[in-house]
Amino acid sequence: MDNEVVYQGFFTVEKDRKTGWEILRSPDSVAILVAVPEWNQVLMITQSRPPMVRDDNPDGRITEMPAGRLDKPGLDYVDIAVAEVEEEVGVKITRKDVRLFNDGVPLALSPGGITERMYLAWVEIAPSQIDLSRETFGCASERERITRKFVPVADLGTMTYENMATCTLSLMYLRELERRQSPEPGRA
Repeated sequence: MDNEVVYQGFFTVEKDRKTGWEILRSPDSVAILVAVPEWNQVLMITQSRPPMVRDDNPDGRITEMPAGRLDKPGLDYVDIAVAEVEEEVGVKITRKDVRLFNDGVPLALSPGGITERMYLAWVEIAPSQIDLSRETFGCASERERITRKFVPVADLGTMTYENMATCTLSLMYLRELERRQSPEPGRA
């Protein structure tokens, strides 16, 4: 790659020498919907996000799904999903529990300028898998203060979303539930 590095930090900004475009290089990521079918709910998180601070949201707090970047050597998107679900909502899952939407093809977040692609996954858990002894979660070294939020599945189709991955996962999960309720072709 012949691009000029303009900035190197948590992200890398490069300038494409051929087009002049600035490219934000970021590791791929994974977001995961955690469903509790027995309670007909999903687990979401709320946390403050400095880039989301604005006049109508002075602390930058948004509701989203657990997610993480593929920035740890040797770990793939399933490993990251398993780790993030435990870290952000207090639920222990295994690799075999993780299911992928979109046939496992990651989605580009903003292909006009950002290299990051996101895998979208979901898991269905039993209430007994939820650590109810804690109220806040997150990685202390990253100064995360995450609050878990139980959201009724019935609310997913009418919520107002501020996070594209959360919106997409919610709608894809609703589509999955609808698919399960529809009779198979040829069966009545």
